[in-house]
Amino acid sequence: MLPASVRTSAEEFQLREALAQRHGIGRDSIILFQETGLFLAELFKSFNSPQLRVIAAAPVIADIALAADHANAELVNCVSSEPFAGDIDSLRNNIKSITDIIYLANPNRLTGASYSNSQLKTMASLVQQGMLIVDEYYHDFFRLSALPLVSKYQNLIVLRVFEDWTRAAHSDCGYAVINEKLLEKIEFNSNSYRLERGSAKKCLEIIDNKKSCDTRIGLIQKRALQVAKELCGCGIKSQLAPADYILLELTNAAEIQEYLNSCGIRVERVSQDGLLQNYLRFQITGSDQDNKIIEAFSRIPASLLYSQAEHIRTSGAFAGSGKEKAKSALR
Repeated sequence: MLPASVRTSAEEFQLREALAQRHGIGRDSIILFQETGLFLAELFKSFNSPQLRVIAAAPVIADIALAADHANAELVNCVSSEPFAGDIDSLRNNIKSITDIIYLANPNRLTGASYSNSQLKTMASLVQQGMLIVDEYYHDFFRLSALPLVSKYQNLIVLRVFEDWTRAAHSDCGYAVINEKLLEKIEFNSNSYRLERGSAKKCLEIIDNKKSCDTRIGLIQKRALQVAKELCGCGIKSQLAPADYILLELTNAAEIQEYLNSCGIRVERVSQDGLLQNYLRFQITGSDQDNKIIEAFSRIPASLLYSQAEHIRTSGAFAGSGKEKAKSALR
């Protein structure tokens, strides 16, 4: 729990109280933070282990790698044999000690790969004197949560952010729900559990706006399915995720990324190598960007489409109007 000497603002107290009531947990198990990366760095550093190792379900966002680096911890990226499904064996095989820390985003922030609560229980048992950190950034989309497990597992921490899905801007303010037995062992820097002035009020507004957020999430999910269907008509295979993005499978991902960027469409490479090197990540916004990417693929240069058409022809994924254009690129 927070040290008795630490004074929190009335708004921070109110925010923690609102979260406690919503989740049915004790207020003292909730720690607020301004930025995920900095909080994780402090969390790693606070853990007294002679050889600090963070076992992470890859791929991870840059903040995780930076947090491990700041804490002088060894980061072990565990690559799944199936990129869109949680691989507990990959994590298990890299654990060397029961004092190791396991970090995973559920679902994965970059691929949507997820784990069941049964799998999380198994992982918690593998690091009984360490920590299992479950990052639930996309919990509003995924719905399944590890929060009910926190009271039962003394090494479990659940992270969330106050994300307002009705707005384009993203927040990194968040909170951690920590088993109170574990919390007694952690010594946080005083900056780790404070929000900047005005942040608590904004976070309370996000909580109060949950109905609008849920409506917005439903629209994003519906739009993601529509975009995926339209792209399939252009001969482009896509992977849906419990998140605000879709993944595009492309044999020449780097070249098509450059082409899409030149069209004013922002896409990101999921990985530079491995099983995910042929995937681009496109964020669904419900704006003109969603229509732009469909239009861009409908008029993609034949030189770029050729290798993609070759790939999809062998997998039998053509459908609709894109099929004819791909055929012409192969003649």
